[in-house]
Amino acid sequence: MKNKFLILGLTILIFSKIYSVPICTVINSPGTYGFGAGFAAQPTDADDALVCITSSNVVLDFGGEVFSQDPNFRAPGFDGVRISSNLTNITIKNGTLKNMTGIGINVGDGCSDIHVENMTIKSCDESGILLGGTSISLVQDASINNCFIKSCTGISTNPAAYGLRVTYGNDIRIDNSLVNNIDGATSLAAYALSVENSKAVSIVNCQFMDNAGNDVVAGIRIKDSDWTQISNCSVLNSVARQNSAGSRALGIFLDNSNYASILDCTSKHNNHATQSGYGFQALNGSNNLLKNCITMNNKGSVQAAGFYLNGTEVASAIIESESRANDGGAGNGYGILLDGSTKCDIFKNNIHGNKGTTEGIGLKDTAVATNNLIHGNIAFNNDTRGYKVTTATGTFQASHATIGDYTSTTTASDYYNVQFN
Repeated sequence: MKNKFLILGLTILIFSKIYSVPICTVINSPGTYGFGAGFAAQPTDADDALVCITSSNVVLDFGGEVFSQDPNFRAPGFDGVRISSNLTNITIKNGTLKNMTGIGINVGDGCSDIHVENMTIKSCDESGILLGGTSISLVQDASINNCFIKSCTGISTNPAAYGLRVTYGNDIRIDNSLVNNIDGATSLAAYALSVENSKAVSIVNCQFMDNAGNDVVAGIRIKDSDWTQISNCSVLNSVARQNSAGSRALGIFLDNSNYASILDCTSKHNNHATQSGYGFQALNGSNNLLKNCITMNNKGSVQAAGFYLNGTEVASAIIESESRANDGGAGNGYGILLDGSTKCDIFKNNIHGNKGTTEGIGLKDTAVATNNLIHGNIAFNNDTRGYKVTTATGTFQASHATIGDYTSTTTASDYYNVQFN
């Protein structure tokens, strides 16, 4: 940036020449700051920002006002709030940031004790909020509470459109927030929330809905991360568009991640018109727990499943959950699909109404001889059959019952799988 004067939205005339003046208001000492009435900033330099915080121990209160980037001044990389690296004890709250070409709130690596509260962030191209740690300089002890992030579209130099992104974070909490309409159009993947290379991230009472993109689209993606907890969250209507193998729409996606707990969550209506749609997918991870979750109405034309454990996923569990009405269209539809996963515990789940023209199955394990523990599940009204599982002896035990007549199961153990005819 040129001429580092603290002048907002102006140019200055010196010796009959027009000089560019940076927009950024720099906060370089501790304190509590208000920002006055909202306005549309007019940046002329790339990579500028509305507010640059370079000091620790700062509270920035926007006072309920709206701040944006003037549509006639679309200099690229314009952030709403930019927090320099290695700062601590900063709170950003009570305002709206919108129509930025960069990031709504951009937190630098090495920061700690960072809190974002009661913020609305709309139409920020690169992402709504970024907690941008690195492998040697984590973002730690940060919270995002009661925020609304909407309509981020991504930029061509990034692999995806992001609503909220955490990279190399530790001890991060995201509460009571809504992220929707993150859309990578026909060129980018899209993640309403992406957590990458992080530990101990907690996501509680949040909603992710109506997000779309080209290749892989997920309401929540947890990648290369450990000890994540997701509870009381819902993901609705993730839509992927690209017609190529591997393209998929997902609700919650655990990608090469371990020790996650997904509790009391709902994932439904995730849809790909020409490829695959899943409610929950756990790929190449271990020791992940999905409990008391509901997934339904996920659709694809090649494959759809409520729960999908695949690759080298090992020692994970799906317990006391429900998967229903997943529709594989002309392909395959499953309530629970195990494809390569081993030593997983699938216990006391209800799986019903899953369909597909090729096959519609409640629970399928593709292994020649499963070593997953599959017990206490109930299957009903799936197109083809309740279970397709092969054991070492070739026979998978399931009790059969008729709707309204439970006599054949009255002596069955809780560990029996039941197929209602």
